[in-house]
Amino acid sequence: MLSVRGSSTEADDRNMPKVKLKQTLNRAFKYHKAEQWQKAKVLYQRILNAYPDQPEALHLLGLLTFEIGEQEKAAELLYKAVDKIPGNAQAQFHLGVALHALGRLEDAISPYQHAVALEPDNAIAFNNLGVVQEGLGLIKEAIDSYRQAIDSNPDYS
Repeated sequence: MLSVRGSSTEADDRNMPKVKLKQTLNRAFKYHKAEQWQKAKVLYQRILNAYPDQPEALHLLGLLTFEIGEQEKAAELLYKAVDKIPGNAQAQFHLGVALHALGRLEDAISPYQHAVALEPDNAIAFNNLGVVQEGLGLIKEAIDSYRQAIDSNPDYS
């Protein structure tokens, strides 16, 4: 269980007896959605101090870290997340986005492919996969991915 206090030491974070993990994760995500980055980041980090391999906290802190412009750190956290939850399409997608933003196109292919395999109606993931493939000169594969994006959502432009 986790306790949410205004400030704490790392030792306090390992003994958070008052608030359950799920409640803290939900609270952090509410801050995250409201773009209260620092509050969300503190709570995600508290969770990870108590539970270093907590996959949703890794995923969401990775996403938040990307959103505030720390792409290298984001990729590191997202790699850890997909290692723990390989069947999470959104974590795979977000890892692909982070790697893509870093210019690591070859590395971005696999997470995008996992994302579309897990969510075959994800037009954005198919599109991003196509962009990466095109950037690598894989034109036939890129065309296929773009077609799949349109097939999965005909209104996707």
